[in-house]
Amino acid sequence: MWSPISSTLIYGNRDAILVDPVTTVRQAAAPVEWVESFDRNLTTIYVTHGLGDQWFGLATIPERFPKARPVATPAVVEHMSKQMEPSFVESFWPPVPRPDPAPHRPAAPPHRRRRDHGR
Repeated sequence: MWSPISSTLIYGNRDAILVDPVTTVRQAAAPVEWVESFDRNLTTIYVTHGLGDQWFGLATIPERFPKARPVATPAVVEHMSKQMEPSFVESFWPPVPRPDPAPHRPAAPPHRRRRDHGR
């Protein structure tokens, strides 16, 4: 049903970072379950680009890791915002039952942070 896509999990002794939480509820749950099974703390979720197939699953992660912080570059946040527009979401998720559904609603994009570099 979906083209091959992937997430990357970067982990250390205590913490983990998830790169691209992918699309569906099941896809986003798999790396989160791994983090939990090895008693790691998910601290950060990095979204590499704004296409929804790489981040719509972000909506499911705060249920299990409420302190995990989503991050993205300003350009990616802008693209994510466009992918959240109702007309796009409705065209991407037609009302068809799926064995591995998308979240009922995509997560909001990460907030943009301005760097002032000491100025």
